[in-house]
Amino acid sequence: MEGLKGITIYRDGSRQSQVLTIGKKSGKTEGKLAPRKRPKITKGITERVSTGCGYIYVTVNFDEQGISEVFSTL
Repeated sequence: MEGLKGITIYRDGSRQSQVLTIGKKSGKTEGKLAPRKRPKITKGITERVSTGCGYIYVTVNFDEQGISEVFSTL
């Protein structure tokens, strides 16, 4: 991704105005998310990505249910 300097993501309702709004909210409310217990052992991958400030290392760990955690180190 040449030329990309950064990405900012705002939660809906956290700003007075929004650049992009997708759809209208229906009357349905979703259940609250609950964190999963972290397994003692996970498998993962680490990728080194070059940035303007050096390298960033992104580690994604998985368990039986999918992605369990993501770490980044600059």
